[in-house]
Amino acid sequence: MKSEYTQRFEEAAKVRELVYLSARNVGMTFQSWVIDTSNSHLRISNVIPFSKISEVCSQTEFYLQLGDIRLTSSHLDTDGVDILFPIQKAEDMEEFRGEERLNFKNGTEVYCNLLNPHDQVTVLKKPILDLSNSGLSFRSGLFSIAFYPGLILPKIDVFIQQEPHVQARGKIMYCRNLLERNKVESIQVGIKFEK
Repeated sequence: MKSEYTQRFEEAAKVRELVYLSARNVGMTFQSWVIDTSNSHLRISNVIPFSKISEVCSQTEFYLQLGDIRLTSSHLDTDGVDILFPIQKAEDMEEFRGEERLNFKNGTEVYCNLLNPHDQVTVLKKPILDLSNSGLSFRSGLFSIAFYPGLILPKIDVFIQQEPHVQARGKIMYCRNLLERNKVESIQVGIKFEK
């Protein structure tokens, strides 16, 4: 593991930074936060609902996203309460995404406005979860039928602290269930910007 990650993990624990936990073949991502760190693992709050624990624990490939860092593991550990995610195999997300993720301090308002793809009139405001120069992901209602993979969104306006940041056309690459730390289930919609 790169030594520069150690400081990054310590900073994440101090501010209880949000992380995204997922497992291969489980159709949900779990939003959690860093509690503390050691030389071998990150301790994150266990937000996996009881009804999903068996499904998640039976997997053999796990992912944890912390900002630009992607951790992978073949197993999860626990201290009986929280999840202990091994940190030996950490990699920069740019290796997977092709663009550096833009980081924002807690409390920074980052959102996008886009036209409802079904009526092309209603403007929808969506909170952004993840943003880079090549795309973004945002949160939408669990039962939203407005978004699906392959859909082209002709105009996406991105705002940071109510100031325009970028305007782009994009294609929806994925829609996946997201269980937020407050136990609210939503959909994470991933968009790749098109030139």
